[in-house]
Amino acid sequence: MLRGLIGYLRYDESKTSYQRLGEANELSQEEKGKLEKISKKLNVVKLKQEIEKLWEKLWRLQREKKNCANFRVDSSVRQ
Repeated sequence: MLRGLIGYLRYDESKTSYQRLGEANELSQEEKGKLEKISKKLNVVKLKQEIEKLWEKLWRLQREKKNCANFRVDSSVRQ
């Protein structure tokens, strides 16, 4: 909770998209079951490692492209 000039700001408890979908009561039992199976298979550590590898590959490719003689700013990844 933060105190500001006008009053207090209250934030909801942090939730994953999976948790929000489960609470929304918009999904059928079959869909909830499928999501639960997917959720149980996910490994956050492996996902983070894979994302970091892909970021490194992206930056390496961008650096290689910048070293190319015909590199143009508009053709690069925007920052």
